[in-house]
Amino acid sequence: MPSEQLDALFEELMDELWRQDPILATEVGVHAYDHLLPSIDKDSRISQRRALERYHGRLGQFKEDKGLTKDQKIDLKLVLNMLETHFYEEDKLNHPERSPTFLPNQAMGSVFLFMIREFAPLRMRLEHMLFRLQKMPRMVEGAKANMRLGGESIPRLWVDMAAEQIESGEVLFTKAIPVYAGQVPDIATDISEQAVRAWESLSGYKQFLIDEIASKANGSFAAGREVFDHMLKHRYMLPYDAAELKQIGERIIAETKRDLDSVATSIDGTRKWFEIAETLKGNHPLAEKIKDWYAEESAKLRKFIVENKIADVPEGETISIIDTPPFLCSTIPYAAYMQPAPFEKAQVGSFYVTPIDTDLPPKEQDEQLEGHNRFKAVLTAIHEGYPGHHLQLVCANRVPSKVRRLFGDTVFVEGWALYCEEMMRERGYLTDQRSALFQLKAQLLRACRVVIDVGLHTGGMTFDQAVDMLVNVARLERVSATAEVKRYTESPTQPMSYTMGKLLIKELRDEYHKKMGPDYRLKDFHNKLLSYGSLPLKILRDEILSP
Repeated sequence: MPSEQLDALFEELMDELWRQDPILATEVGVHAYDHLLPSIDKDSRISQRRALERYHGRLGQFKEDKGLTKDQKIDLKLVLNMLETHFYEEDKLNHPERSPTFLPNQAMGSVFLFMIREFAPLRMRLEHMLFRLQKMPRMVEGAKANMRLGGESIPRLWVDMAAEQIESGEVLFTKAIPVYAGQVPDIATDISEQAVRAWESLSGYKQFLIDEIASKANGSFAAGREVFDHMLKHRYMLPYDAAELKQIGERIIAETKRDLDSVATSIDGTRKWFEIAETLKGNHPLAEKIKDWYAEESAKLRKFIVENKIADVPEGETISIIDTPPFLCSTIPYAAYMQPAPFEKAQVGSFYVTPIDTDLPPKEQDEQLEGHNRFKAVLTAIHEGYPGHHLQLVCANRVPSKVRRLFGDTVFVEGWALYCEEMMRERGYLTDQRSALFQLKAQLLRACRVVIDVGLHTGGMTFDQAVDMLVNVARLERVSATAEVKRYTESPTQPMSYTMGKLLIKELRDEYHKKMGPDYRLKDFHNKLLSYGSLPLKILRDEILSP
């Protein structure tokens, strides 16, 4: 049967992907490769590419097959598109040889997963951690060889970013892992020793970047207009090019600024919106109560979306409010979310909340607290938890298709979370005008990201100009704006995904409403939208609006 043959081929491909990237396998809940690390040297990468090209050819033979189910046709289109964009972007962007940050991200994530996910007995997870720690120096040498090949094409900014990331990992390898391993005394010493060796190897990589790479790293971080437009059209299946995207971003910035002025007038007609926002930052929980506040708010949000028929919540899910791991605090100033593994039974999402650093001077501690002010924090809880990322991703993790559990579309995922911020205001959860002010402030930031994303990667904006825009328009603190723009340089098209996804979801909702007429129910739309997995919105639109 053609359908059975295709399903078997999907299984083969996914297993190939997990063999090539054992860290990804652990992340998604496939644990046959937990003891391994990826081979990242050039010969291995060539071999891996050829294997994927063979799968692409075999899968392509099913494109005209009439015996496939509707879901298989969607999955086939998704997988072929994923492979084709992967090949194109690998050739054009060449991140393995141009991105010094790849190694520290992989190294830290590869072992941290064993600490944050309790998918197996502690001893087994620690044994696999030990295997990976032992293999880490070899991966470091592979990364050095890649960077030598990249040479002048590497952006100097990315070298500096990699050095910063490596520094932030010291606490993981020299403190957190030894303490965690201490729960199993008979292997704790071996793990601690290997963790120190792994850290020494990473430190050597940092010194290598400084001594051998930094002086000749002269590449541009800009993806270029051709690549940017290709990503929009093929990776996300969007109907816009870079120029049209910029116009949309500029329009939303202007509209949002007008709305902010209107809300500010309703609160206090004597002050600008950003002046009002500044004074409201002092309304926050006590430092020792921040996690409790997010937990209580998440519980209220979950209850609200159920009682007000906004969406169904799958059985068995839960969200855990935990301290941000110390080695991530430098890149997560306030909060973040880690989804449950799609191939594991337990569906516990991790909602990171960065604690106040009591070693900082009092003024800086106060600034950290202001980032958790109640009017901003409720939006964070919506975006990261209910009905944002957590709800959407646990729904995606339970779709029957294994293909859709593995592959997701950033525009839909981030667009949904931003859409939820506005939708919850529309549905009456955010009734205070002060909350409306912060919702619009967050919307303004995401609109600025669209313009900056296009500008940075198609040549219309420098790094400093991007930072200035976030400071002067979105009203971010300069240190936060600088950190934001650093991230944007490495991820062309990701910054635009929030706003563009939200716009497309709202357009789809309006079309669905028109189609259903008097039978329209918001809950039905949301349930239907979330039932397909994290598909590109073009595919979702075709499915939801089909007769």
